[in-house]
Amino acid sequence: MADQLVAEEIHELTMTCVNVELPGGEKEKICPALGPTEERARYGMEAANQTQVAAQAQLDALLAGANPEVGVVEAGVQIAAA
Repeated sequence: MADQLVAEEIHELTMTCVNVELPGGEKEKICPALGPTEERARYGMEAANQTQVAAQAQLDALLAGANPEVGVVEAGVQIAAA
């Protein structure tokens, strides 16, 4: 979960645009991190989301089977979420 939040925050920062005044008084909106930087951030966000989904699915499967490894996996998910 923490990885998800960091990835989302990084992606949000890449979406930041600013208005600048050019010589001559003309104003222009620029988004310096759009393009490859934003694409990498979006990929990182998706990867973090998929990791969380996979961990939750593994936990759900173990809980359904009452496997003795459930406690270990629950601890791992809690650590990952922290």
